[in-house]
Amino acid sequence: RRLTNYVAGNQQYDYPVHRLRVAKGPKSVTISPGARNGLFTTVGTMNAHVYGPNEFFSNNWVYEGLVAFGSTGTVVPSLASAWTTVPNDIGGDTYTFDLRQNVTFHDGAAWDCSVAKANFDHILAGPLAEVKHGWYGVGSYTEDWFCDGDERFVIRTNRKHESYLNELALIRPTRMISPNSFVGGIDADPLSSNSCHLDWGEVAGADATETVNCVGIASIAGTGPFKYVSKEVADGATTQVLFEGNAGYWDGAPEIEQLEIVRYSTDRDVKEALLDGSLDIVWGAGVLSDNDILEISNDPSLAEMIQVAQSEPVQNALLILNTGQPPLDDISVRKTVIHAIDKGALLAKELPLSRQVDNVFPRGAPYCDLDLSPRWSYDLEKAVLLSCDGEILEDLESIAELESQIGVITGEKDDLANEKATLEAQQEALNKEKESLTLEKEKLAAEKEALESKVSDSEQQIVDLKESLDKDNGGVANGHLSGLVGSVFFAGLYLLC
Repeated sequence: RRLTNYVAGNQQYDYPVHRLRVAKGPKSVTISPGARNGLFTTVGTMNAHVYGPNEFFSNNWVYEGLVAFGSTGTVVPSLASAWTTVPNDIGGDTYTFDLRQNVTFHDGAAWDCSVAKANFDHILAGPLAEVKHGWYGVGSYTEDWFCDGDERFVIRTNRKHESYLNELALIRPTRMISPNSFVGGIDADPLSSNSCHLDWGEVAGADATETVNCVGIASIAGTGPFKYVSKEVADGATTQVLFEGNAGYWDGAPEIEQLEIVRYSTDRDVKEALLDGSLDIVWGAGVLSDNDILEISNDPSLAEMIQVAQSEPVQNALLILNTGQPPLDDISVRKTVIHAIDKGALLAKELPLSRQVDNVFPRGAPYCDLDLSPRWSYDLEKAVLLSCDGEILEDLESIAELESQIGVITGEKDDLANEKATLEAQQEALNKEKESLTLEKEKLAAEKEALESKVSDSEQQIVDLKESLDKDNGGVANGHLSGLVGSVFFAGLYLLC
């Protein structure tokens, strides 16, 4: 195998390619990554402070935050080497981060507290905290932030929020960009020249006391294991994106020197490229179908060349019911729909590598290893009872009786089919016996014909012998002839036998 040392990521779209080892061949590697909508189409502007159309996986290769996710959802150090959490006097907690030393951005800029503060100044500027980032605690509950020297960054929250560190570990929007990436540099005004996405334009809060003018970023530079190099666009579509390994990465330089994202039109194209060797890596969901993955892993010849590995579940696939619109605003209708969907059959056909779950989040996520009740299992009869009136139930009882009768008839049909098969087998045996007897009859007839031929030859010899004796003894008395003939006959038989 060309690549080894696969290590699973710790959150969705976390593809730690930098952990791979190049066992043979060039250190330039191609990848088809799982994107937000399945097959890769674009990396967007790769702005660490915003959301779509940027892709999680590419931002994750380039940018890092104060903390990261480790295995089983634990929070581990990243650009902060350690931290403390203590209650504060405004109802929340104070987080003090000791910043990692001797870290540089891809453009050579140094990482220190002034850069951490500038990033938060832009991410949570004015109405952005509420309007764009209010969906989670960092946007809603962060009171203020400041530096305690060059090596210590402090954040205060205005209420308790147990998931605060977990949210800081998410791939966006609190990853750190280089001070040189701000339009206007590190001293750019977060209100008039904010790093937020250009498409956001001017963002105003509910009270309109402050507005933020979004100008985007000047460059793509983080501290992560890969540096962004370039992308190719044809007919408005991204066809290729190049990254190079960060030789000065603080957590160890990747063996992969060049990483190339290749765009494919279909999953069939991805599979063909993987099998012919022009594609090195497929990583993430939605790129190859479960059936294609099973085919590769179950084929010994392919398994010799291609390693198939799976992480523990990091995300559950959900069927969403919009409870804000009728008829799904009625809980009875929602119960009916849920019980009427055979999720097991759906998974067996479409997602054979997946298993049925009862929780919104995987059991490995914090506080999610719970058995919930009631279980919303597939139960068509219950769904019918929840949704139908008495008249329809009577019709359903008639249908059930008809189905029962059909079952009886089907059973009788199967019995007749078995009897027919038995009779056909007996008939075949009789035909074979008849054929054997016919052959035996023909053999006996041939033996009879051979014996009759021998007898005929013997009689002719006796006649010839009699004529010969008549000539030699001419005048022999008739009274003695029969005895002589008889004697000769027996003698002849003796000689012949």
